[in-house]
Amino acid sequence: MAVAAITLPRRDLRWFYVWLAAFFAAVALLSFLPTYWAPLVSGRLDGGSPALHLHALLFSIWPFLFLAQTWLVATKRIALHRRLGVAGALVAFAMLWSGLWVTASSINVQSALGYPFQARAFAIISFTKIVFFAACIALAIANVRKPGVHKRLMVLAMFPLVQAAIPRVLYVLFAPPGSPQRPGLGEPASMLVGLPAAVAVDLLLIAVAFYDRRAHDRVHPVYLVGGLAFVAMQVLRVPASSTEAWQAFATWLATVVS
Repeated sequence: MAVAAITLPRRDLRWFYVWLAAFFAAVALLSFLPTYWAPLVSGRLDGGSPALHLHALLFSIWPFLFLAQTWLVATKRIALHRRLGVAGALVAFAMLWSGLWVTASSINVQSALGYPFQARAFAIISFTKIVFFAACIALAIANVRKPGVHKRLMVLAMFPLVQAAIPRVLYVLFAPPGSPQRPGLGEPASMLVGLPAAVAVDLLLIAVAFYDRRAHDRVHPVYLVGGLAFVAMQVLRVPASSTEAWQAFATWLATVVS
């Protein structure tokens, strides 16, 4: 007697990605609001510069642009999603430039305070995050005709941004009295200061990859390869930050970009 195979329907993940994007937007809002927007509006912003203002504006816009894009896909407004994607590509390019600009500015500010080696070492964190983000966006644009690859690369690009935002939230909550109103104005922090945020974001990435697995019965290669690259970046930048090669590159970056 033949037994009919039962195939369970795969889960539609469109709204999952909308909720994930909403979480990313909430984290960005919570990180920038107390350390930038509130002091700016009240006239109490310390260390403001053109690089900082551009950086804050672009990195505040992007999570909400990403949320709008996921919502357009979920509601099947693909034509508008594609038109908005052109503007998104321009914003992402500007984010890359502003991220490098702020990294260079931070090196110069903290070097002037008497911590040149530490400033260049700590700069590897922001540099690798923005480069990873840009690489994901570039690959996503190259795979725009492969929606499954494209959307997962766009999601992966959000993780270095979230990893940069979470320490700002922790800074507001746990910074000792008398600390600058935002990180980056005083002595460079230890390379290990971002470890809790790194672990939290890595766990989130694993959770997203395995939830997404329900759609394909396997972990998608974007999350497998990209996730491993993301973790490797976090591990390798610690020993790389004190090498002569990185110190020389950071010195060049601070001179050329700022």
